[in-house]
Amino acid sequence: MSVCERTWTNANGETNEAWVVDYRDKAKGGARVQRTFHLKKEADAFAVDAKVEVRDGIHIARSKSVTVAQAGKFWIATAETNNLERATVANYQQLLDTHIVPFIGTTKISDLSVPMVRAFEDKLREAGRSAKMVKRVRNALSMLLSDAMERGLATRNVARGGDDGEPKLGKDGLPVLQAKYTGLHALRHFFASWCINPKEKGGRELPAKVVQEWLGHSSITMTMDIYGHLFPSGDDAAELAAAEKAFLARNTVATSR
Repeated sequence: MSVCERTWTNANGETNEAWVVDYRDKAKGGARVQRTFHLKKEADAFAVDAKVEVRDGIHIARSKSVTVAQAGKFWIATAETNNLERATVANYQQLLDTHIVPFIGTTKISDLSVPMVRAFEDKLREAGRSAKMVKRVRNALSMLLSDAMERGLATRNVARGGDDGEPKLGKDGLPVLQAKYTGLHALRHFFASWCINPKEKGGRELPAKVVQEWLGHSSITMTMDIYGHLFPSGDDAAELAAAEKAFLARNTVATSR
């Protein structure tokens, strides 16, 4: 597999350039295949993916690839075959017909990339789609591509997740973890933890009933369902042994009298 630059002069005397990826496809009996790209980084990215796909025997040549619109029909057929509710299938069809096909319907599945999906989202926003709708459409595209993968029409899902599928890294090169709760919701959970944690850890070590009242829960059951794991679990066996020892000691004294 090789990546090389191609230059030519058009009828106006202008010099143009493109980058060509040249490789042999095992699925085509080792036939020679060429793909042309405007940018070298696009050609390099394709070459990296294609090399692995050809090696693993899962590469899909562009000539054999279906369009997003065609894959969408298969996706809807799968939803109907799985006996999803009619309202759900209708919602999928509406997302496909209104938000996906008009923008990238003619795009080959094999041509899709993470940058193209990002550009697709930008076009949706420019066309007046809300942030919530853009997210719904991307999720629909992801389901469409997952169905295409199961059918052997795609080798990867470039729309999976809200980003490029890779964790965000900090300056130290480690993944940046995101808080499960934010805003006032996070403050409420912090307050509950502070009330429950033992005093040696900086908490108040309050009884469950008091925590329930302070948090405004309707029942102690709700409090324990949410925060039960934070309350210290005493050593029942040790407590029973201590109680038994004290009980026997009292009985011994009483008998001796």
